Amino acid sequence: MFVCLLVVEVEFAQPTYTANEADGSVQLCVNLTGEFEIDVEALLFTVDDLSTVNRAQPDSDYERSSDRILIFSTGGVRTRCENIELIADLTLENEESFLVNISSDIDAVRFLSKTAEVIIRDSDSKSIHLIEFLGRV
Repeated sequence: MFVCLLVVEVEFAQPTYTANEADGSVQLCVNLTGEFEIDVEALLFTVDDLSTVNRAQPDSDYERSSDRILIFSTGGVRTRCENIELIADLTLENEESFLVNISSDIDAVRFLSKTAEVIIRDSDSKSIHLIEFLGRV
């Protein structure tokens, strides 16, 4: 039996995703277009690139991921979404970001975009606590 897989195109639904640290996770979606007769698998993984300023730290700001398999079945859904967990802390920080990539071992997969950026907005805030001392504030 001969199985024909025409060229399919895969891309992130958007180039940038923004989430608040307190949200607990950010959802990234990947779209597939084209015709295919076998299941198409794509691998979604975070990139540990700490070389730029304001890069989020893996396992401190977000949970590192290297094994999210997205399966697109013939006749099935053309968009798959996955959540990346965010880690809330009590540290006042600037916006930070990290990268997420997609890849596939299937030669017929053409990527329109292989990388998306996730921006994490800090949910911590500065506060002033007044302490009452001897009846005075």
